[in-house]
Amino acid sequence: YVGSLVYSHNTNSMNFTANGAERMRIDSSGNMGLGTASPSSDGGTTLEIYNATCPTLRLNDGGEYKALFQLRGNDLEVRGSNGAMEFYTGNADGASSTERMRIDSSGVVKINQSATANIFRIQNTTSDESSMLIQNSSTGYNAGNGLYLGIGGDEKSYFWAYQNENLNFGTNNT
Repeated sequence: YVGSLVYSHNTNSMNFTANGAERMRIDSSGNMGLGTASPSSDGGTTLEIYNATCPTLRLNDGGEYKALFQLRGNDLEVRGSNGAMEFYTGNADGASSTERMRIDSSGVVKINQSATANIFRIQNTTSDESSMLIQNSSTGYNAGNGLYLGIGGDEKSYFWAYQNENLNFGTNNT
């Protein structure tokens, strides 16, 4: 007895067991749970992967994995292969979807590159601060380090260099 596939009339579910323990279940709503006997749903069909230490979803094409989604505590880790990570809106079949953002293999983020105008928007739905803080290892990574660009909660615009260094402005490579 290594494993079995059992249809449960009581729960209207398919239960997959290995080494005497249930490993996967497809419930009557079509929800599939790996490592859990009661996959939950938020109204649609759900794939739930349960693991108390580090639930992981790996996608591969027969070789090494091409994408990995892993939950570590409260952090979601998303990894791709050596290619770009692309984000689209539109139809899921790709026929009429549009690329909106890309992170290439070198870490460069490109937003709305296919449109005639490139837009990068930082937006806050309240009247609180909406900003960007640019830092590196020389400036330090704490609040009060680096270059701050934004709109404060007081609606004033800020271009603020925290370090005691020059602000350089140039045009025509000068």
